[in-house]
Amino acid sequence: MPKIIDIKLRKEQIMQEAIQVFIEEGYHKTKLHQIAERCNIGRTTIYKYFKNKNDIFNCAINNVFDLLENDYKIITAKSHASQLDKIKAYIGKILEDCYEKKSLLIMLIDLWLRIKRENNEFVTKIKKRASEIQEVFEKLLHEGIDKREIKPVNVKSMAFTLFSLVESFVIQASFADELTLTESLASVNVLLDGLKA
Repeated sequence: MPKIIDIKLRKEQIMQEAIQVFIEEGYHKTKLHQIAERCNIGRTTIYKYFKNKNDIFNCAINNVFDLLENDYKIITAKSHASQLDKIKAYIGKILEDCYEKKSLLIMLIDLWLRIKRENNEFVTKIKKRASEIQEVFEKLLHEGIDKREIKPVNVKSMAFTLFSLVESFVIQASFADELTLTESLASVNVLLDGLKA
């Protein structure tokens, strides 16, 4: 009887192993045969699931942003929480992920800087997904202002500022070891409390 393979699960496994190889070797130095060896499959088997290394990485990036989107949906479903509390929870979740996945972040930052210089399709995709996070902040700020929970502010500018805060935390968290997640979140929350109406 032929072996039944869960294609979605196998694709996820290959992607997760590929991320580890990207972290260890660097994206540009990683070869498909290294990913195949890590997965205990033949190199040509990878082509059943992905077109190439770029396709694997693109899926990994989309996976990260899909998780953020899912986190946002869970956080906004909390009807008892104020919009400011939802902003705090969303930023908190992003920072928590940063602290837990430092090695992945370092690899992504390195890759981000390289591809930004190259100006390839990844930059456009990452910028688009990053703008979705800013839109989340805009939506929460608008709703908070409408409910008089948040001071009237320039929503676009504040959403950009919040995103910039998160972005700088992502970069700094990947290199800094002296601050804990709890200390970082406490500091961010002090800043965010300044938005209370």
